[in-house]
Amino acid sequence: MSKYLQEAIKKRKEFIITRLVQLHADEDSHPDTHDLNRLTLTELEDKYAYITRRKEDTEENPH
Repeated sequence: MSKYLQEAIKKRKEFIITRLVQLHADEDSHPDTHDLNRLTLTELEDKYAYITRRKEDTEENPH
């Protein structure tokens, strides 16, 4: 894998992990960043999509 691609994946993972930590902070919970670092980029993107979708649903339909 090229160094460029490796660096792009690393930066994308860092961005998603940062956003996940911020989203969890909004909910007063704290994810284990060590566990997040062990996930693949695809797993992180899936987790991020799930959490943001759930957050949007909650904001649209607060019960």
